[in-house]
Amino acid sequence: MSTEHTPLRRKDRAISEEEARRIIRESPYGVFITSDSDNLPYGVPVSHVLDGNSIYFHCALSGRKLENMAQNPNAAMTFVSQLRLDQEAFTVRYESAMAEGTAALVTDPEEKYHALVLICKQYAPDSFKDSDNYIRPKMGVTAVCRLDIARLSGKINKKPE
Repeated sequence: MSTEHTPLRRKDRAISEEEARRIIRESPYGVFITSDSDNLPYGVPVSHVLDGNSIYFHCALSGRKLENMAQNPNAAMTFVSQLRLDQEAFTVRYESAMAEGTAALVTDPEEKYHALVLICKQYAPDSFKDSDNYIRPKMGVTAVCRLDIARLSGKINKKPE
């Protein structure tokens, strides 16, 4: 994974790649960010799952994010797993991560099914039991996207001990 990018201004808050992965796994949602061929940005919250060096999410079969991905596959996602106001210190305590890379619509049915199973297990672990009967009928009306991570970074602002 490349780490060449603008260095963090607050190096004291930088975290390891493993910590950034933990934050991605713990975040209730991520914001998927694309831009079109005119470089107009667009960000939308999505339900995601981290699988190896890829982040998957599901969406409708059409829409602005898919149009943007077709025009410009470069994309990013941001995540915040903890957020707490610290009024006495005039700051916000947080844990955040950012993944940058290339995005693609998943067209392989096996990969799409695999991603949907992972998403269901993450967001409905106690309810999800029969993947074939739930997911297979929805495969034709659900899109799955994948962000292949090229760069991963994160920051934590926690209260000094």
